[in-house]
Amino acid sequence: MFRDSAQSKAALRFLRLLFYARQDDRSGGGLKPQDLFERSGMNNVREMEEVVKILRANKMIGASNRAFVITQEGIDYLLRNEH
Repeated sequence: MFRDSAQSKAALRFLRLLFYARQDDRSGGGLKPQDLFERSGMNNVREMEEVVKILRANKMIGASNRAFVITQEGIDYLLRNEH
């Protein structure tokens, strides 16, 4: 699914951030793309877009009210791969 371990780690980081954001009522349960980029610590927007595209294609994240939200598939993937 991911081309290398760096992409896989970034995906897990995104899913973790979105998982915790869903519990925060102020954020509406998701993170706007700019917030996700800043909180993830990534420095390459294109790499982030590539990872987000893969996560969306695999239905691990969705979009709601101009923000990314984690789906049940994303939660399941996070739980299976969290060490």
